[in-house]
Parts: sequence; structure tokens; C-alpha cells
Amino acid sequence: NWKGPAQSDSYYVEFKNGLGTKLTKFAWQFVWKYGGDMNGVGKYVTQAGIDIDTAYAYLSEHLDVEVKSLKPVNYGTSAAPVGGVDVQVSVSSHGLFEKTTKVCTMTVKGDGTSALGTCEHGSFGVSKPSNDLPAIDPSTVVEIGKEIYQAIEDNQPTLNTTIDWAGAVPKGVTEWTQLENWQGPAQTDGYYVEFKNFLGKKLTKFAWRFVWKYGGDMNGVGKYVTQAGIDIDTAYAYLSEHLDVEVKSLKPVNYGTSAAPIGGVDVQVSVSSHGLFEKTTKVCTMTVKGDGTSALGTCEHGTFGLSKPSNDLPAIDPSTVVEIGKEIYQAIEDNQPTLNTTIDWAGAVPKGVTEWTQLENWQGPAQSDTYYVEFKNGLGKKLTKFAWRFVWKYGGDMNGVGKYVT
Repeated sequence: NWKGPAQSDSYYVEFKNGLGTKLTKFAWQFVWKYGGDMNGVGKYVTQAGIDIDTAYAYLSEHLDVEVKSLKPVNYGTSAAPVGGVDVQVSVSSHGLFEKTTKVCTMTVKGDGTSALGTCEHGSFGVSKPSNDLPAIDPSTVVEIGKEIYQAIEDNQPTLNTTIDWAGAVPKGVTEWTQLENWQGPAQTDGYYVEFKNFLGKKLTKFAWRFVWKYGGDMNGVGKYVTQAGIDIDTAYAYLSEHLDVEVKSLKPVNYGTSAAPIGGVDVQVSVSSHGLFEKTTKVCTMTVKGDGTSALGTCEHGTFGLSKPSNDLPAIDPSTVVEIGKEIYQAIEDNQPTLNTTIDWAGAVPKGVTEWTQLENWQGPAQSDTYYVEFKNGLGKKLTKFAWRFVWKYGGDMNGVGKYVT
């Protein structure tokens, strides 16, 4: 007999600086379901919490909201209980100013009513700078962001431009949003690294541009860099090959003067290819600067030949069949499908082969008839049922020899 959800009026907490600029704001309503009973007795509460109306934070600020439930109480009688619980919302703001927290508590009850407790809500001023902030020195350039990350890992793109970047900013600045007047992004010409075998067949190729935002200043002083990294144009790997790309940022430097600093940082791209041939890596470095310019450093780019097979590859024996893939995995776990056909499979391949892509001429997938398992209780009611087909790819061969499974 649950009813609702019920909801309270809206409440908000807003923080402003001494100039009246809105730093953070959080607005919400308390919500809950009510009226649940046990065989007609009592009125209880469930799903008590909040609905969010607004959540805003200025670039330099951080908004955190914590919700606590406490004090479960019977607000009725022993014969006619009415359950209730306090829902407490704590809104915190911090950044360029000291961390400030405001708390609002609402009691919600099983009869659908509510009672506002102690509640700090409305607009509040913050004017005291945080003591945790280090002194800022515009003439000394430091690095922020990630020093190293993978852009491609075993042929799969792993670059996340939201977090995979570097910056060159004044000492004492911890976030690029503390600076203003950013421009860009700027981008360089395209670069590529391509590997081919001795027959001229393309094995792997990676093409990219260096990108960065520039011109950010601290109260009109300096030109700095943020979100320096790469944009990917092409990432290709032949079936038997593995492409890995690592990006490093290093050497934050002031390329200007103490009075007019220009931040800069080196972005280094390392492209590696391996598989049937020895692992080979080529490196390209670009310096990107806060005035929007860039300077190419040592850069191995273009097309490169690979002719030496990898010594790490075991001898292949087509007559001995071994298993690859997963030996065991869950397809359904506690009623939820967990099968991931990208990784949940097995194969039967020649000894010495580690990946099914080393073989050619695959066919299928083939599939079997359908099978099922069903459980019923003593009254014939169906409790669970699972139906499936077996599937597989077949016919893969090693240089025309054999027929294997994946």
C-alpha cells in the first residue's frame, strides 16, 4: 500500500563572492514514499532522499553535496505506528575561497507529512581566501595534468581528452580554471608513423595532431598552456599486429620573461608496433607554448620498414591443438546477463599461436540448435528458464594448413 512519492518545497544553498559573483548553487526537494503497512498496521517510509533541481559551480570552484539519513522514529503509537526518518543535506563549496558547508534537515513521515528541522538555506557570502592555497608565482612555470598516459593500448583507443592532457601554468596554480582568457584549441600539422613489412604490406599506422589551449593569464599577467595533448586521426593495426601509443608531457618552461612569462610544455608521442615482427618504437616531440606557437623537436615520423621476425614468438606446430581465450566465465549471474562476447569465448588453434587473428580465412559464425534448461515447482509454475545456442567461428588456417576454431 505504498503511496507517493511525496515531495517538499524547494530549498537552495548559493555561495557568492564579495563582488556578488555566483560561485556555487545547489537546489533540491526532499522526496519519499509513504503509507506502506504490514498487514494493515502502521504507516512507514521508503525511498527517502532528494531530487536535484540545480547544481552549478563556477570554473574555479568545487561543489560537494552529502546526504545522510538518521534518527528513525515511531511518530505514532504502539497500536498505530507512524515511521519517520531525518534526511540531512550538507552542501559544501570550496576553491579559491575557504571551504564552507551549510546543512539542512527534513523529517519525513509515513503519513505523508514532513517537518523542517534546522536548515541553512538561501544565499551566503564567502570572502575569505583559502589558507590552503599556495602563493602564486607567475614567472615560475609548473606542470599540471597527466605526465603520462596511453592513447592506444593493444589496438584499442584509450585516450580520454577530458583527463588525458597536460598544462604549463604559474607556480601555485593547481587548476587551469584559475586562469582566464583561454584561447584555442590550437593544432599543428598532421604527423604519422606507419610500419610495413618487407613485402610493403601495411602492418600498423598511427596519425595525429598536437593540440593545446593557450593564452590563459593570471590577472592579465602571462600566457600559459592547458589541455595540451593529441587528437587522433588514424589508428590501424593488421590482424596479427599490436599498436600501442604512449603520450608524455615534460619540461615545463617559461619561454618569456619574469615580467611577461610564456608557459610551454613538451608533448612526446611514442608509437610502438609489434606482433609477428620485433617491437619497434618511434618517438616525436612537440613544444607547445602559451602564445599559441609550437616548435617541432626530435620527431621520427613517416613510413618505416620491418623485416626481422620477433625472437619472442614460439615455434608453431599446426598438428598440436591448444586452447586460447577464457576457460570459464559467467554468462548470467544472479539473474543479470554478464556475457561479453568480445572477451568471453574459447578457441582451438595450433600450438605456438597466441591470438586467433594470426590465422586467416575464418568462416561463420556457425551455430547449433537451440537448447534450454527450465525449472518448475511442484505446482508446475515456471521458476527459471535459460535458452541458448552454441556458436563458433571455424576454418581458420595457418598458411593454408589446418582448420581451427575461435
